[in-house]
Amino acid sequence: MWKTKRFGIISLGCDKNRVDTEKLIGLLKANGCALTDELSKAQILIVNTCAFLQSAREEAINTVLECADYKNGELEKIIVTGCLPEKFIDELFAPLSEADIFLGINDYEKIFEALDKAYECNERVNFVKQGNDRYLHDRVLTTDEHFAYLKIADGCFNHCTYCLIPKIRGKYRSYPM
Repeated sequence: MWKTKRFGIISLGCDKNRVDTEKLIGLLKANGCALTDELSKAQILIVNTCAFLQSAREEAINTVLECADYKNGELEKIIVTGCLPEKFIDELFAPLSEADIFLGINDYEKIFEALDKAYECNERVNFVKQGNDRYLHDRVLTTDEHFAYLKIADGCFNHCTYCLIPKIRGKYRSYPM
């Protein structure tokens, strides 16, 4: 059912999120999905979120709430991905009823399975922590032509009291060249 839909994507947060979004765009394109830059034309809208600071969490939630206004038009499903659901899914799922699908930072390859379930059952779905960190798809660059971000590692071994990175992105791991 999702194969004929137009996807829109909003990427919030750090450059690691941008790389994740670029990989997600690559995954969508590899599966023949149509993309649009006009949010009002999207039938499925993906919001890739940040959760590092309180202000970033507020921005992410406000963005989802603003996107929900498009459900009066062509928008059918809102997918919330990234750090916010990865860390706060238990607190987020029930109250953020505007969102239809939740994916964490390692769940992007589950997007089509989640969409199938959401459309078939006509219910909200939580696929957070159901994927793995083998998300190595080609990516579509969203930066200017003369540069791109390179994500060679993720996570952190330190557990500084002020930092959420290990709680969101997990233990430090390098990616193969």
